[in-house]
Amino acid sequence: MGRAYDLGRQALEEELSMVELASMHHRVVIELVRTAATEAQKEELLRTSAEFLAECVSPYEMAHRGFQDALKALRQLNETLEEEISASLTQCR
Repeated sequence: MGRAYDLGRQALEEELSMVELASMHHRVVIELVRTAATEAQKEELLRTSAEFLAECVSPYEMAHRGFQDALKALRQLNETLEEEISASLTQCR
């Protein structure tokens, strides 16, 4: 799973979208399932591939959360600055 996380970080650094990453994953899973000999192998491949994909997209999730936190902080800063400007304008009148 560590390799999956690293691949996700690499994909994020290369500016691949989550859709592109999921599409690549889907193509690989299809090939693996086609070559699986038994139903049990197919089920195991599908289970582990889902875990692998979840780990691959975790860097995207962390980046998204960081973006959301930064956006929230910027909104709060903007509100504070608007309040200060409004207060200054009121005092000048």
